[in-house]
Amino acid sequence: MVSVSTFKKCVLICVFMLCGCGGDDVKIYKYPGGQIMLREEYENGKQSKSTWYSLSGTVLETTEWKNGTGTSYQLEPGGWISAQIPMVNGFADGTAQYFDSKGNTVATREFKNGEAMTEKIPYNDQQGTENKKQN
Repeated sequence: MVSVSTFKKCVLICVFMLCGCGGDDVKIYKYPGGQIMLREEYENGKQSKSTWYSLSGTVLETTEWKNGTGTSYQLEPGGWISAQIPMVNGFADGTAQYFDSKGNTVATREFKNGEAMTEKIPYNDQQGTENKKQN
């Protein structure tokens, strides 16, 4: 008969093995056509590096993460960056920029602790309007 203590240790070891908790790992995300879009590296269970790729395999951006702090990017299926978002402790924090397929800024949004505070949408004359969050 297995003791309760031994059983708990086995369950804990199995959970760590299944989820990769506390270990080193690499996660790969792909475009619909199968090309690598994002490669995330983890050390001791924490995200340490992200590398974003174009459809042709060229590195678009790389972020070295420190305790959930760095810059995150959003890519579109066409292989271009549609957003650049500053992250602090795993939450959007600061001014995020949103881009069209030519790399032009089409909007900005201010975040604080993951919550959107304001949004600025530029017009053709590069003037913008600021919309404060309504409570």
